[in-house]
Amino acid sequence: MNPIYNIDFFSGELDLINDPTIKDLTRQSLLQAPKYIWYVPASITGKHHPPDDNDPGGLCWHLKKTSWIAWRMFHNLMLNTDVGVAAGLLHDICHRGVNDEPEDGYESYQKHGELAVSLLGKTMLANPEKTIAQERLWADISMCIISHIGRWGNIEPELLEQTVFHLADVAASTKGLVNIADDRADCTIDDFSVPELVGKKEYFILNADGDYIFNFGKMHLEHKLLDVANRDDGYLRWMIKQGKQSMDNKDGFPDDVLKLVQQARDKVKAASLATRMDLVDMMEEKAKVI
Repeated sequence: MNPIYNIDFFSGELDLINDPTIKDLTRQSLLQAPKYIWYVPASITGKHHPPDDNDPGGLCWHLKKTSWIAWRMFHNLMLNTDVGVAAGLLHDICHRGVNDEPEDGYESYQKHGELAVSLLGKTMLANPEKTIAQERLWADISMCIISHIGRWGNIEPELLEQTVFHLADVAASTKGLVNIADDRADCTIDDFSVPELVGKKEYFILNADGDYIFNFGKMHLEHKLLDVANRDDGYLRWMIKQGKQSMDNKDGFPDDVLKLVQQARDKVKAASLATRMDLVDMMEEKAKVI
């Protein structure tokens, strides 16, 4: 069968990898993978994965989605995102065996993580331009791949990175959790932004009393937005100033979040102004009495 996709399909995901050698090794591994990865569905039986993953070429869509979800999870936990992204792109490259023609059967599936790691080892050995640190990174990527199917495989996750990546793969494979545009011809990398894949982050939660509560950060977590506006306006000014450069979120604070922040600041300023005016009125009345 003719390939539906090629290496250019993953250009956006490869660009997420910071280390140039790891990026190149990931690209080489994709190019050396069995040719079927470019046209087969993600599920052998068609019973698993979201529907769009089970069409021809669906495996590539699964690799793409897994890499984005892994990036977000690794980023939030302050783990090395290069590990998550590279593992996301490479974990299923031997999903149906090591030959160019796909194999069926549970045996190949059960050990496909181990087969992929063997291919990664060959890629690393063929690359003389690597440091010890990069070899360790590649080993971390391999550890995530070899255990990514959890209890359904021969090797279960043990380290934090392995567990997080396993969950990223589960999320990407869950029906109804990840939606992709029906018209694939019009899809770009923007259609696979982190918010689209893992849902919009709730920076503030509305409680039963109608108060907005902080749902992120360590300093003001679970504090009322209005209370923070009263006692720490500097933090809110920092949020507004950071905008798209927020350390908490690579994509920055959304416009609706910044609008809530500004509304809280305006409300506090209005209350403060009213208090000052009341004080002025009171002083004027006292002056009249005197």
